[in-house]
Amino acid sequence: MINRFGLEKINEWLLQFPVIGIIGPRQVGKTTLVKKLIKTPSIYLDLESDLDLAKLSDPGLFLRSNADKCIILDEVQRMQELFPLLRAIIDEDRRPGRFILLGSASPALLRSSSESLAGRIGYFELTSFCLQEVGFDHLIELWVRGGFPESFLARSDKASLDWRNQFILSYIERELPLLGLDIDRKTLSNFLRMLANGCSQLWNATSYGKSLGLTSPTVKKYLDFLENAFLIEVLQPFHTNLKKRLVKTPKVYFKDTGILHALLNIQDYNGLQGNLAIGASWENFVIEQIKNSIDGNFEFAFYRTHEGTEADLVILEGGKPIALLEIKYTNAPKLSKGFFIAIEDLKTDKNFVITPSSDTYPVHEKIRVMSLGGFLKDSPLLVGLTGEQKAFIKKKCEAFADLKKKFDNTKISDGRRIEELNMSVQKLSEFPSWFFKNTQEIRYLKLIKSFVTDMGVALATKNNQLLELAKSDFEKHSNDLEKMLELAKKKAI
Repeated sequence: MINRFGLEKINEWLLQFPVIGIIGPRQVGKTTLVKKLIKTPSIYLDLESDLDLAKLSDPGLFLRSNADKCIILDEVQRMQELFPLLRAIIDEDRRPGRFILLGSASPALLRSSSESLAGRIGYFELTSFCLQEVGFDHLIELWVRGGFPESFLARSDKASLDWRNQFILSYIERELPLLGLDIDRKTLSNFLRMLANGCSQLWNATSYGKSLGLTSPTVKKYLDFLENAFLIEVLQPFHTNLKKRLVKTPKVYFKDTGILHALLNIQDYNGLQGNLAIGASWENFVIEQIKNSIDGNFEFAFYRTHEGTEADLVILEGGKPIALLEIKYTNAPKLSKGFFIAIEDLKTDKNFVITPSSDTYPVHEKIRVMSLGGFLKDSPLLVGLTGEQKAFIKKKCEAFADLKKKFDNTKISDGRRIEELNMSVQKLSEFPSWFFKNTQEIRYLKLIKSFVTDMGVALATKNNQLLELAKSDFEKHSNDLEKMLELAKKKAI
C-alpha cells in the first residue's frame, strides 16, 4: 500500500468543514483513500450504482435519517441536483465532517456545487502518485508509466500501457461526454494527440483550430474543459512591469506523463529514450512533480520574452518570484544566457537547474544544479518557508521554551505540574508532513517527536521510571533541539 500525501489536511478539514470534496480524475484512488481515512460510522454510496441510486429515491429522507453518520457520495457529478438539498441539510446542522463528496470534475465544471456549498465545503485535489509517495528509486517507472495506481503498479510495461489506452478510450467515449463535453469522438481523439505532440510548447488556438476545422474560441473552450477534467495543466506566463516584450501565451502540459506517453505511443523507457519528445516529457514530469509535492501557498508560472529570455518554472509567493528553475534532461547541463537574464529581470536569489540524477553543486553564486529527487527532498529549505510555516515554527519554539521551564523539578506525584507539562508536550507533539519529508534542518524535529512520545506515555501512565527516562532523553538531545530551534528561528524571521 502506497501512503498518500494530504491525509493530514483532509483530517484537519473533517474537523472544520461540514463537507469535504475530494476531486481528481477517475481511477486516481479517491475511493480507496477515503475508505482508508474514515474511522467513524459512515455510509458509502456510488452514484453510478443502480442499487445505491435506489436508496436516494427520496434523498432528503435518506440523508436526514442517517444524520449521525458520515455520508460519502462517490462520482457526485452524476447527481448535481443533490447540491441544493445538501446545502439545506447542512444549514440545519453545521457539524463538521458530515459529508464527503468524491468527484471527477473540478468545481468549475460543478457550478452547482461551488455555488450551493460555498463556505461549507473544502476541496482537496488528489493527483496521481508523486515521486515522494512511491520513492525516489522509482523515478523512471513513475515518469514512463505515470502515477495512476493501476498503471504504475501493473505487472509489466505492456500491461501498464494497455490500461492507459483503455483509460483514454473510456474518457473519450464516455467520461468527457457525460461531464458535458459536446464534441465528436474522433475530433476529441485528434485534439488529445495534438496536445501530446505540442506538450510543453506555447498554446496556439488558431493553429489547433485550423487543424481541427474549429474556431479558436471553440478550441479554447475544449482546452478549458480538459483542464477542469484533470487531464491537462495550463501553465500561465508570469507578467511583470518590466519594459520587455513578454510572451503572454500559456503552455500546455499533461497532469500525468503516463497518459502523455500513451497518446504518443511510447511503450517503455527505451522507446522514450529514442523519441524526440523526451525533453518535453521530462519538463512535463518535473513541473508536475514539483507542483504536486511542494507544500504551501505557492503559485507557479513560466517566464519568457520575445528576445529569448526564459525560465521553465517560476515559483511565486504572494505574487512575487522567489525562485526560478531551468529543467534539463542531462546530468551535465549547460546554462543559456537567457536564464541568467531571467534571473536579472526577476531578481531571484534562489535559482536551480533540475536534472535527472546529477549531484548537487553550485554553478553560480545564485544558481545550483540539483537532481529532481534532491530538489523535492529539500524544497522548503531551498525556496523558503511560507508565512504559515514560519508562524508554525515560531509556535513550536515557544512551546519548547515553555516545556523547558516546566520540566525542571517535576515529579510524577505533582498532579498540577504534571497536567501543565502534559499540555506543553501536546503543543509540541503534532507536526505536519512538510516538517519531515523535505528540509535538512527540520530533521531535528524527529528528535522532538521521539521525546514527546516518551513523555506522553510517561504522563499517561504516571510511571515515574518512564518519566526519568524521558528526562534523560530530553537532556541527551537538548543541545540538538536548541540548535534546531536557532536554525528555525533564523529561517522564520
